[in-house]
Amino acid sequence: MVLKQNPPKYLAYIKEANSRQPFPGTYECTDVDWGHELVFVKRLSFTEPCVFGFNEVVLREYSGRPDLNNKPVYSDDIVKLNRRSTEPMIGVVKFSTHFAAFVVEVIGFRSLEPWEILLVEDGTISCEILGNIHEHPQLLPKATTV
Repeated sequence: MVLKQNPPKYLAYIKEANSRQPFPGTYECTDVDWGHELVFVKRLSFTEPCVFGFNEVVLREYSGRPDLNNKPVYSDDIVKLNRRSTEPMIGVVKFSTHFAAFVVEVIGFRSLEPWEILLVEDGTISCEILGNIHEHPQLLPKATTV
């Protein structure tokens, strides 16, 4: 599946309301200044971006792939994985330094320990975004054993 336009490389979750951004939530990044640790966030009602420090936001990186509904998948998204061989699973998209790739960290599926499934487009796994861990933590399953 191919997206119709390139999504932003990063989203920024604004942790707390402030005078620059009165509503906490997830916003599109227009730029990231790694040297000065600044994030430039697109605001819907203004032409100029709003600037935040790294300590005020959580950066969410684009994984490079869309979900079943053609929405871009970002780190910290909560997704439902549909695999041909097993029942659907819920997990969180993370970047794995072990695999040097985006993975879905599955929680509470036959184990108390989370485990990782590579987020690849090989036709065996499809995912659907349910929300993200910052705005929808209630969507995460509790760890259970079988």
